[in-house]
Amino acid sequence: MQCLWSRIPAEIGHEITAYNAHDVDSLRAMCLASSATRSLAIIHLFSMIHFACVEDFTRWLGMLARTPALKTIPKIVKFSQPDEKWLKRHRKLASATLLHEYSGPPLIPTMPRVRSVEWKQTGYGDCVATAMLVSYLALFPNIRSLRLSRLDLTYNQLTHVLGACGPLKSLLFANVSLGADSQHRGSDADDPAPFDLTALEHIEIRTCTDVWRADPISRLIAASQPRRITNLCIGDIFQSTPYRLDSLHELLRFCAPTLVNLVVDPGFEEADLIFGRLPDLPSLESLNLWINERGCAADIFINEIASAPILSRVSFRCVLDEVDEDDNLYTLTKIIDHFWPWQTRWPYPWREPESMQSLLHRQIPACKRLVFQFCTPLRTNMHLRSRVRRKMEQRLHSRLVENGAALAVPLGYEWLDGEYEPVEYSTRSGRPFHRVRRNPLWDLEFGKED
Repeated sequence: MQCLWSRIPAEIGHEITAYNAHDVDSLRAMCLASSATRSLAIIHLFSMIHFACVEDFTRWLGMLARTPALKTIPKIVKFSQPDEKWLKRHRKLASATLLHEYSGPPLIPTMPRVRSVEWKQTGYGDCVATAMLVSYLALFPNIRSLRLSRLDLTYNQLTHVLGACGPLKSLLFANVSLGADSQHRGSDADDPAPFDLTALEHIEIRTCTDVWRADPISRLIAASQPRRITNLCIGDIFQSTPYRLDSLHELLRFCAPTLVNLVVDPGFEEADLIFGRLPDLPSLESLNLWINERGCAADIFINEIASAPILSRVSFRCVLDEVDEDDNLYTLTKIIDHFWPWQTRWPYPWREPESMQSLLHRQIPACKRLVFQFCTPLRTNMHLRSRVRRKMEQRLHSRLVENGAALAVPLGYEWLDGEYEPVEYSTRSGRPFHRVRRNPLWDLEFGKED
């Protein structure tokens, strides 16, 4: 008997599958229905794969043996150690061999279509050898984006990691400890390796520490001299105290001619050593500043920009990660109380306080839109209930009025998920369209005959 799906035009079949691209349960059902639906569903289900232990490599090889087409499907690959939540979901696995416990050659074949790789440690104690990281990165010859999280590396080790990649366009460091090479003699990467960052367009730095004055990230940029950096993101709102990043002004000066989008947490330590050095930003179109409970120097940051003639959008981003709705309202109130009234007199005490409207008009004359972004995990009530979102927006607006923040430009609100990605909501239910994706390697075995 002919399958009903085979009588549906190919274009409609692709549209149906794409509509369910983030719905794992629907994709699983399509894979079990027939070979025709499976061939379309696996394109979306396996566009991202996650290796959390050595057993995942063996399982992936078994799946490739049954369905060879899977080799060319993944576009994003993530490596990380299994955390408690992962182990709880996979209780059927008697024991997991952690990635840092394996020292042999790569167990999986080359994946030519992978464009993005993320390597994330669960903690700093169990460090993956640089040689292993380099050997696995070599399996992805066409990688364009690299995300490194919770790693302890020296500058020379970092050059070996980057040297295993092709011409990267995007580079992200999150909780990466960058130490001095002299403190790691005898490691597997004593001498620097050649690397190429000339095509780099996006740099993101979150809570990175450097124990020496010559910042390693600045050395990377100086060595490659990329000339097309359009996006720069620096800082981490989850820091409980102000932090240092001595290379901020150096990166800004280097990126200034081509920078289009800038995201900064202005809560730096020793702000007087950083502010006052902000250069002209002739190409900047969007500026996004974090605001938080520990205080914020957003007004000082804006005040110290030399010029931004085409900057048309200014956004302020805050994180609301409490479970209880009232707790989030309280957090928002504290953030706004720290944020306003603006104290633009510092570090110039002889100046009179200046309103937001006046400062934006003086420093950013091309500003046409002001946006407040709320960041919260996808499964909180604020994403699931439109009433809660409207309540938060009304609370923000009322506090702005109370604090005298007169605005002459349109005010907008945006909601982001835990990864700072915009969330789209159904006009009918008010709930998010997309769902949290799981690791397909442990959800279902594919490739069996109908």
